[in-house]
Amino acid sequence: MVGKRDTDQIDSLRQRLRQANHSYYVEQSPTLTDFEYDGLMQELIDLEATYPHLVDEESPTQKVGDQPQSSFATVIHPTPMYSLGNAFDQTALNDFEARIYRTLASEKLIEYVAEPKIDGLSVNLYYSDGELAWAATRGNGTAGEKVTENLRHIEGIPHRLRDSLNIEVRGEVYLSREEFSRINLDRVSQELEPFRNPRNAASGTVRHIDPSIPKSRNLQAFFYSVGEPGLTGSKTQWDLLLWLQDAGFRVNEERERLSGLEGFFPVMEEWLFNRDSLPYEVDGVVIKVNQFSLQDEVGTTARSPRWAIAYKFPAKETKSTLLEISLQVGRTGKVTPVAELSPVQLEGTTVSRATLHNRTFISDRDLRLGDRVTVRKAGGIIPEVIGVVLAERSVNSIPYAFPEECPLCDGVLSQEGANLLCINPECPAQLRERLRHMVSRTALDIEGLGPKTIELLIKEGFVKIIPDLFNLDPEKISNLPGFGEISVNKLVAELEIAKQAPLSRWLVALGLPHVGGRKAERLANSFGDLAELRSATEEQLSSVPDIGEIIGRRVAETFRHEGFVNLLDNLEEKGIRPTTTTSKSALGHLTGKTFVLTGALQLPRNSVKAELETLGARVASAVSSKTDYLVIGKDPGSKLRKAQDLGVQVINEERLSELVKEVVVAES
Repeated sequence: MVGKRDTDQIDSLRQRLRQANHSYYVEQSPTLTDFEYDGLMQELIDLEATYPHLVDEESPTQKVGDQPQSSFATVIHPTPMYSLGNAFDQTALNDFEARIYRTLASEKLIEYVAEPKIDGLSVNLYYSDGELAWAATRGNGTAGEKVTENLRHIEGIPHRLRDSLNIEVRGEVYLSREEFSRINLDRVSQELEPFRNPRNAASGTVRHIDPSIPKSRNLQAFFYSVGEPGLTGSKTQWDLLLWLQDAGFRVNEERERLSGLEGFFPVMEEWLFNRDSLPYEVDGVVIKVNQFSLQDEVGTTARSPRWAIAYKFPAKETKSTLLEISLQVGRTGKVTPVAELSPVQLEGTTVSRATLHNRTFISDRDLRLGDRVTVRKAGGIIPEVIGVVLAERSVNSIPYAFPEECPLCDGVLSQEGANLLCINPECPAQLRERLRHMVSRTALDIEGLGPKTIELLIKEGFVKIIPDLFNLDPEKISNLPGFGEISVNKLVAELEIAKQAPLSRWLVALGLPHVGGRKAERLANSFGDLAELRSATEEQLSSVPDIGEIIGRRVAETFRHEGFVNLLDNLEEKGIRPTTTTSKSALGHLTGKTFVLTGALQLPRNSVKAELETLGARVASAVSSKTDYLVIGKDPGSKLRKAQDLGVQVINEERLSELVKEVVVAES
């Protein structure tokens, strides 16, 4: 007889897993960690095994994923895309093999293939008469989202096969660790929530409705199966991998054939030991019966094949104590909670702080001060709290109470989705972060305005709003600690130069949503000056290369926002006149050339950069094989040695002046 407690628990587990599936597959914003999800799923599987009459076809144990998002056309997979069952220890792996032997009623040694489990997004490519017809996500296993244009550019996806086959090819799309870091640094610079791990980043990229986003990110893929293996003439999984490779698909070279599973753990331990040296994330090993005829005999469940399993690596995590929750306010007003932890060692570094993402994250996990919490590095990079060790919770603990006012300005906090926002336009924290962004290297690149100086100018009341920065009184600020006549004059000169910085740099400095360096250059080149850009329609903005409909709409909304309009008007009153994009940048002799500056220059570095960028050149921060010129001043340092090693042309300021004059003469 089924107890009410068990039926309630089954209903609760199904509800939580359905919500988790929807958050992961549709909203691209996971609410559970892999460890939490797998634990809930295993608990539900065990309960349904105890009460098989309660199993129904809508249970998460019987389905894969969730319904596809409506933003994309839906594609029906000709053959189902199953999920894999998981094993976390040797006992589960032994049970997996024992079930296979019972089904086959044979004691003959079975051959397996072991492949690294790439932590990415599963996709299905369909070829009609050998031509790539469409590409889709796995979705719910029966139907997925058509994302053909977002995948077509990936290396290792042939657009045509040698044979005129009608065939499905399955694989995993992922982002390398390096590309994941680059994307997150870019998102953080734009005040966007960083992706929690490479898998989420890959999923969000593939399923982005603006096709310019996937093209701007270096998506990669490995392929490992087809819908109907018989169409390839392959008899085994090993032979199929060779067929895929020969057909032009990218196949992972890290794979092993095993006679039985006795030799699995030495292979697994070697891959586990080397996982951090791989350029991509691996979270386990996939084990498959090698012979396709045996796979057919063993069969599948409604959710997963019985002839394959994923052996999951142990999570890289540790425990710590949650001492305090501090709140950080970004330049858009978004309030990010941060866990202050007792220091612990994690993957070679000391961790004492970890992200808590947002208010909903804390509420869902009922985090309380004094809790023992589990901490890991998301994507191997960003420390994050993933759960509470309830068994170690104090009986005196109380739920965390969220403040109703901004901790830095006492302004009202507003709830927007999962996030808290400070809506006070004069919040000093927002002003500080906006100024730090504005003067950063990727924006106006103003020397002499570091974080401490910005903090001091705000604290002493010299800068209350952004335009105040360009109206500083040299006599008054010279009395501030650390300021002398030389440093003040240099700062004022830098600010004067910045007033006429290239339009592209001002667009970055102003913090336009989703607009980084390259997109800013696209907008600047398309509209020429700020006045034209301010009056541009949403359609005109969306038609700019690399911008697209979504970013175009957000930029148009920003330029119409009353606060932003007032900011631009105030900046104009302070003499801000961004350099317009003219034929000099489009046709100049320096277009496409990359410069690096090093050493103490006679002219202000910001002025040199502005001049070069106006003439179409790109100014980089580091020397590489793609550098055309290294401009040296006094005491050039290590960049000179590297340039000499790479054969980069080294010039002084006098020669640079000649290059600039050559451009001017050529245009006159």
